[in-house]
Amino acid sequence: MTIHDDVQEVLLTEDQIQGRVTELGVELAHDYADRQPMLVSVLKGSIVFLADLIRATELPLSVDLMELSSYGAAMESSGQVRIPASVRICCLLDKPARRLTDIDIEYRGFTIPDRFVVGYGLDFDERYRNLPYIGVLRPSVYGGPEPRT
Repeated sequence: MTIHDDVQEVLLTEDQIQGRVTELGVELAHDYADRQPMLVSVLKGSIVFLADLIRATELPLSVDLMELSSYGAAMESSGQVRIPASVRICCLLDKPARRLTDIDIEYRGFTIPDRFVVGYGLDFDERYRNLPYIGVLRPSVYGGPEPRT
């Protein structure tokens, strides 16, 4: 048995992902041709996307990482926030059904349905990040309801 056996269906293939990441890199290089952007990634799920995106963006840039969690105890802020000159959102996956507020996404890879997805850095219980594609996890793996037919 492999980690692939827990995937119900492949939502986005490795080739689809790499093609779109390349397109996003070209868009970023065009839009920031006269600047040196800093790409900031929220760990851990986006690190694979960030690695591919920085290789696809042919211009001088810097990288920073943030760690946030929606799990566990409440988070406390230091009260100090550092804001760059401008902030634009670049996401590989947009799942509008789960959005709590409207946001402006300047660079969007794919819009996906409200499904539990793993792979390409995304995990369930720290597993499946190493899948080269985005797959829908079988509900039996995470205790969710089986899909209706």
